[in-house]
Amino acid sequence: MLHRRGRTHVRRGGVLVAMACLLVGGSAGAQPADRIAFDFEAETPDGWQVVEGDFGRFLCDRPVWYDGKPFGKQGKGFLSTIETPEGPWNDGLTGVAESPVFILSAPSLSFLIGGGNKDSAYVALCGLDGTELARATGHESHLMRRVEWEVPAAVGRPVFLRLVDRHTGGYGWLTLDRFQGRRAGQSRSHSYPLRRGHPERPGSSLGGPARAGQPGGPAAPAHGPGRDLR
Repeated sequence: MLHRRGRTHVRRGGVLVAMACLLVGGSAGAQPADRIAFDFEAETPDGWQVVEGDFGRFLCDRPVWYDGKPFGKQGKGFLSTIETPEGPWNDGLTGVAESPVFILSAPSLSFLIGGGNKDSAYVALCGLDGTELARATGHESHLMRRVEWEVPAAVGRPVFLRLVDRHTGGYGWLTLDRFQGRRAGQSRSHSYPLRRGHPERPGSSLGGPARAGQPGGPAAPAHGPGRDLR
């Protein structure tokens, strides 16, 4: 068992599972100690891992959307399944990413999500056995909206978030930002069985910040991915 930056890492069958035993998130000093927060403001995606497929630039810092307008993110960083390291968007990227495990002390959760309203592209709150306790999609728009969940069944048990994008057509992508909840106090030495069937893939692409001089990458076709005309 290893302890790194407030998380307990438990090795099960050769797989290292991140346990969010303290504050989860890149801005540890900016949140109360009993809050879980994935804000993606650090240079890494707050412990999230791509466990299937490959997202070109999963952790993204695009300042405005492809049409030059704000799209509802908070802060600088967010997760995206459509960005590429070269700049142009790619609706064909597919994969699955998962958060560290955490334990809730209250049922209320909130986050920002944008992208498609597809059965094969969603964010889910899952138990360690993979059972989905809640699910949300985008709403066929690049604008992020706030989603609020009330999930009493998740309180007091280890859970994690799973982001799935297996859609390659229009609006076959998701963006995610500012996940918040209230965590339960837990001993760092507490461990749980492996939560997922996917092995860790250290070489999976998590992307990186935009290159100097290319804050949002090259211009894309009019109206951007999915041709949102609203």
